[in-house]
Amino acid sequence: MAAAEQLLLEDIALSEQHEDKRNAMFAQIRLSTLYLDMQRWDEAKSLLLKAESFAADKDNLLGFQRDILLLKLQLFESINNHDALLDLYKQLRLVEEQLKYTDGSDAVKNVKLILLREQAEWNKKAQETKLQKSNLIGIALLVICTLLLLLTVLLRISKVRTLRLQHAVFESKIATISLAKYKSEDRYAQVQQTIKSYRKFIEERNAAIDHLKEEVSKLESATTSIHVAQREKLQDLLSEHLMSEDNWSRFKRVFFAEYREFYDHVIQHLVGITESQLRIVLLQKIGVSNHEMANLLGVGQESIRKAKHRLRKKYGLAYDDCFQIHTNLAAEQYSTQ
Repeated sequence: MAAAEQLLLEDIALSEQHEDKRNAMFAQIRLSTLYLDMQRWDEAKSLLLKAESFAADKDNLLGFQRDILLLKLQLFESINNHDALLDLYKQLRLVEEQLKYTDGSDAVKNVKLILLREQAEWNKKAQETKLQKSNLIGIALLVICTLLLLLTVLLRISKVRTLRLQHAVFESKIATISLAKYKSEDRYAQVQQTIKSYRKFIEERNAAIDHLKEEVSKLESATTSIHVAQREKLQDLLSEHLMSEDNWSRFKRVFFAEYREFYDHVIQHLVGITESQLRIVLLQKIGVSNHEMANLLGVGQESIRKAKHRLRKKYGLAYDDCFQIHTNLAAEQYSTQ
């Protein structure tokens, strides 16, 4: 016991030297227990009072307060101090009541209940937050869908308006071209029908045909039903601008009146000439270019060149000689194309 006492005394001294009061208290309680066993009552009482002064009013040291009180009860029972025992029992009862909430199984249960309550509260808040987040997402999606629907409607309205505007522009263009056609025909019908006036008529008709071909080419690759219908309408209008049989007959009469010698020469020397070949010869005589002929007759320029080549091959010099014949309008001369 002497060795144990020495070690505990050294422990207390070191703890006080380093101001480790908690460890000093623990060593004092152990040493007082040893002194009680050795019946060294005064030394035990002194150490217990020192330990009690540190542990008092510290909720985290209630266990040590109980140990100190138990040792004091043992001390006062041993020295027959019955007056102090009653007060010590009261103090011990109070400490043990407090320990129920800070130590032992009841305290653990209380802590567990608190933790479970806090966990439940946290879960509730988490669910509420999740629900709020879901509601916000739902509202955001609803707003986005509404905006997309509105945008779709606006785009549809814009597209319909654009198509209507395009259709109106197209119809206006068709009407302008048709009106120009009728005016040109009307002017030719009202003026004195001469080769000169017919030549003017051909120039106007070619300009209209070139314009129509340009419009048709813009819709060449179109696949929508609206554009296909527009292209077909333009092509129909283009066909109306070609030289009709009525126009050809009228032109031939005017040509015969002004270029009778040339006409008779062609019929006499270009034996077997067809009606389509005759058109090319007569139009060439008044200076109509291959491009203009192709437009009027609804064929390509290459077809016109090939037709002239076949005429030269068939009639030889007789074909070229036709264009050297002078007509009664000697002032107007047209060179061979």
